[in-house]
Amino acid sequence: MVLSKRLQTIDNYGVSNCQSLSYVYALSNVTLPTIEEGFLENCQTKTLYVGQSCQGTTGGIIIKKAQGTYGDVYYYYENGQMLIYGIGNMENGGLDGLPWESYLSSIKSIRFELGVTSIGSNNFNGGTALENVTISSTVASIGDSA
Repeated sequence: MVLSKRLQTIDNYGVSNCQSLSYVYALSNVTLPTIEEGFLENCQTKTLYVGQSCQGTTGGIIIKKAQGTYGDVYYYYENGQMLIYGIGNMENGGLDGLPWESYLSSIKSIRFELGVTSIGSNNFNGGTALENVTISSTVASIGDSA
């Protein structure tokens, strides 16, 4: 689920009892809406992933800010899990190195969320711990040695 820039309020229990909901996002330059009691109650997730420039509070929901952008998308890494989210293309890895190069060898899982349209070349080449990759249906192209 991606929260729109125009969203102003999520009423009591506005998003609740969503057993299959695994991720909620608010992208860059968004002021988070007023979130009332019960947001994400009885949902699989209690986490809201946001772009780097989001502002606001969420009334007890866990907020995880993107660690950076790479092309049109955001990335977040924690405990072996890499999440790529946003709307658009991921850059190709280049000579300047990758933002996640220091922990590339410890990435066990990568999830490309809905909205990501391409996976750039050479971004995870050398990821020796990688066990699982989940690619959403919006990804239309995958670069060489991705």
